[in-house]
Amino acid sequence: GTAGSVLANRLTENPKFKVLVIEAGPTNENATASIIPGLGSTQLAMTRYDWNFTTVPQKGLNNRVVTLQRGHILGGTSSVNGMVYSRGASSDYDRFANVTGDPGWGWD
Repeated sequence: GTAGSVLANRLTENPKFKVLVIEAGPTNENATASIIPGLGSTQLAMTRYDWNFTTVPQKGLNNRVVTLQRGHILGGTSSVNGMVYSRGASSDYDRFANVTGDPGWGWD
């Protein structure tokens, strides 16, 4: 997935290393739920696009077993994460601007 690609890129910064990235799972071609925001986390769980992991029984959840969705598809878990976007609070951006001295980081 994307994390593996980032790691591979960092490794290739050293000219002594050669890296081959091999992706597990099928292509995301025709896996519409992997490209429509919000569908991946619900439509792809427990399918061929998921590793179908579960936890051991959780004492704090009355020994319930919980599904742990991990992408088995081109792009890995980034392709099944639901593609949720949330912008931070304006006060966070204004604080970034104050700390960096760059007004371009501010909310406005």
